[in-house]
Amino acid sequence: MGKSSRSDSATPWKTPLRIAAIYTIAAGLWYFLTDMLLLHFYGTSLEISPLVTVKRCLFVLASACLIQWLVRRNTTVLRRQEQKATAQLDFLQTLIDTIPSPIFYKDREGRYVGCNLAFENFLGKTKQELVGKSVYDLAPKDLADKYFEMDEALFTNPGVQVYESSVVYADGTRHDVIFNKATFANANGETGGLVGVILDVTERKQAEEALAAAENKFRSLVEQSFVGAYINQDGKFVYANPKMADIFGYTQEELTSGISHLDLTAEKDRPLAAENVRKRVTGETPSIQYEFQGLRKNRSTVEVEVYGTGIMYGGRPAVIGTLLDVTARKRAEEELKDSEERFHQIYTQNWDAVILFRLDNFAIIDANPAAMNLYRLSHEEIINVFPASLIGPNDFRKLIDLIPKNDRSLSFQLDRAIAIRGDGTKMIVSLRAKVLRLRDEYIVYCSARDISERVRMEEEIKSNQAKLIHTNKMTSLGMLASSIAHEVNNPNSYINVNSSMLADVWRDASPILHNYYEKSGDFSLGGLPFSEMESLAPRLIAGITEGSRQINDIVKNMRDFVKSGKGSLDGKVDVNRVIRDATSILWHHIHRHTDNFRLSLQEDIPSAKGNSRQIEQAVINLIMNALQALLDKSAAVFAESSFDPLKGRIKLIVRDEGKGMEMEVREKLKEPFFTTRMEEGGTGLGLYISDTIIKEHGGSLEIESAPGKGTTATISLLAINRNALQSSAPRSS
Repeated sequence: MGKSSRSDSATPWKTPLRIAAIYTIAAGLWYFLTDMLLLHFYGTSLEISPLVTVKRCLFVLASACLIQWLVRRNTTVLRRQEQKATAQLDFLQTLIDTIPSPIFYKDREGRYVGCNLAFENFLGKTKQELVGKSVYDLAPKDLADKYFEMDEALFTNPGVQVYESSVVYADGTRHDVIFNKATFANANGETGGLVGVILDVTERKQAEEALAAAENKFRSLVEQSFVGAYINQDGKFVYANPKMADIFGYTQEELTSGISHLDLTAEKDRPLAAENVRKRVTGETPSIQYEFQGLRKNRSTVEVEVYGTGIMYGGRPAVIGTLLDVTARKRAEEELKDSEERFHQIYTQNWDAVILFRLDNFAIIDANPAAMNLYRLSHEEIINVFPASLIGPNDFRKLIDLIPKNDRSLSFQLDRAIAIRGDGTKMIVSLRAKVLRLRDEYIVYCSARDISERVRMEEEIKSNQAKLIHTNKMTSLGMLASSIAHEVNNPNSYINVNSSMLADVWRDASPILHNYYEKSGDFSLGGLPFSEMESLAPRLIAGITEGSRQINDIVKNMRDFVKSGKGSLDGKVDVNRVIRDATSILWHHIHRHTDNFRLSLQEDIPSAKGNSRQIEQAVINLIMNALQALLDKSAAVFAESSFDPLKGRIKLIVRDEGKGMEMEVREKLKEPFFTTRMEEGGTGLGLYISDTIIKEHGGSLEIESAPGKGTTATISLLAINRNALQSSAPRSS
C-alpha cells in the first residue's frame, strides 16, 4: 500500500514538468532558429540585443512555469476525480459481492461484463473466466436457448423482466430459480446491456410441494376417516367430512348450509351440548370430551362421543372436533354388563363350591355361597384362611403339583381329596381347577364337589360283589349261552347224525365206485378225481364229525359258565383247563380279532385253591380286553401259565401286542365304571370284577402297559401243594 501511494503522489509533478521542459526546449529552439534565419537572410547587419535575448528567455521560463502550474492543477483535479470514481466502483463491487444472491451484468451483445462473488461461486468460475463469455459458453444448450430468448425479449422491450427457470450449479445439481433482470442505458441514452439477480427458490418450492402433499394427505385422511370431523363457528358448521355427514344422515352440503350443532342433538342433551360449546369458544375449557345422544335427519337417535378443541378460524373463535358413533359400543357395553351379571349369577348360584386364589401366594380372594355352605364358614372367614386349611395340606400339595407348567390353558383335577369344614369335620371332595388370567395376575379357579356319598356307595358296591359278578356274567354271556344252547345245539345234532349216516353211505358206496374205477378208469367226483377222493372223503366226513363234537363241547362249557358262581372257594382249580375252556368259549372272538393267538401252558402245574368258574370269568375278561386292544389281525395275543415252586405261586398271563395305555389310564383300570370304550358299549366293570375275584382268592392282578408296546395282565394264585417239584419246559400250541 505505501509504495503505491508514493507512486501516485509523484505522478502529478512528472507530467507538468515534462510539458514545461518540452515547452522551454521548443521555445528556445524557436528563438534560436528564428535568430539564425534572420542572420542568414539579413546578414550581420541585423543586430539582436542581449537584453532582448534575456527577456525572451525570461518570457519562455515564465511561460513554462505557468504552463507547468496549469497542467499540474488540471492533472490533480482529474486524478482526484479518477480516484473518487475508482473508490466508488470498488465500493459498488464490494457491495454487490456481499449480496448472497448471484448478480451479473451483460452488454448489448449478451456477453458477461461483470458479476459478484455469489455468481462466481454459483458457476464455479472466476470473474476473469466469465467476462466476455455468453450463456452458450456456460450453460447446457436447453437452458442457454431459454436464457438467450428471454434476454432478447428484454432488449426488445427494455425495462424489468421476472420469470422462473432452472440453472445448473457448479456441483452439477439443477435448481429452481427466479430471474430478476433490468436493462441499463449508456452515455448516449441507448440500451447498453442488462443486469440480473438470481434468487434460488429450490427449498421454497420443495417446502411448497411438501406442504401441498401434506395438505392433500391431511385432506385425504380427514375425508376418508372413519371418524366424523367438523369445524363449528357461530353455532354453524363451516366444515364437515363425509363420515360426519353419514353419521347423521345428511350430505356435506346440507351440514354446511346453516345447520346448527343443536339441530343434531337430542332434546334432552341440548343444554349439555350448548354449554360445552360455549366453554370451548370462550376458552374456559380449551378441550373437552363427552358423550351425548345425537339426532339424525330421519329423527332417529344415535349415541355419539365427541372431542372438541377451541381454535381461531378466520380470525374468529371456532371449535374443531371429532365425533365417533358409539352406538354399537354402548350396546356391546350393555350386553357385556348383562353377560357379567349372568356369569355372576352362575358363579353365585353354582351348586359346586368355587374358590378363587392367587397363583403366586395362594391367597384366597373370593368364594361363592356354595363354598361357604360346604365349609360352613362366612365369606370373611374363608378369604382369611389358607387353602391348605380347607383342602388338607397333602392333597393341596398334590393339587398344586398338577398345575400345568407350560400350557396354562389346560385344566387339572384331583379326583379324591380330604376337605376340612370350619367345625373340624372332614369330607371327601373331588377338585377341578384351571388357571385364569384376570387383568395382570394369574388366578386359580378351583371347584370342589362333596363326593362323600358317592364314596359310601362305592363301598356299598364292594360289599355286594357276588351280585355284581353274577350280573356281569349274565350280561356278558347270558344271551350268547342261551342262543347257542337253543339255536346251535339242535342243528349240531343234525350235523352229528348226518355225518354218521354219510360215513355209512360212503363205506357202502366206496367198493362199488372202486370197482367202476378199476374197469373204466379214473373219473370225476365232486370236482376231484376219484383216485384222490377215495382217501379224502373219509377225512372230510371225520372232520365234520369232529367239528360237531367241538361245537357240542363249546355249548357244554357255556352252559356250565352260566351256572351260578356262588360255589365254595375251597375247590381245586386246574389253571390250564381254565385257560383252554376260556379260549374255547371265545373261539369266535379270537378268530375275528387276530390270526396270531398263542397258548403256552406249562404242564404238571399244581392246582390252585378256589372256584374254577370265577377264575375262568376273570381270564375271559382279560382275553377279551387283549383282543379289543389290537389294531389289526396281524397283532398277536398270548395266553400263558407257569409255576414258581419257590414262592408257591401259579401265574396266568395274558399278553397282547395292542396299542397300550398311558399311566393315567392304567392307574384307573381297576376302578368301577371306568372304561375307555364307553362309545362301544363298555361298562367299566370287567377289570374291576376280575380284580375283586382274584383278591377274594388271595391272589393279585397286575397290569403292565405302555403306549405302542402292548399290555401284559398277570394273575398270581396260591398253589395248593407248595412243595411241588419244578415242572418241565412250557409246551406251546
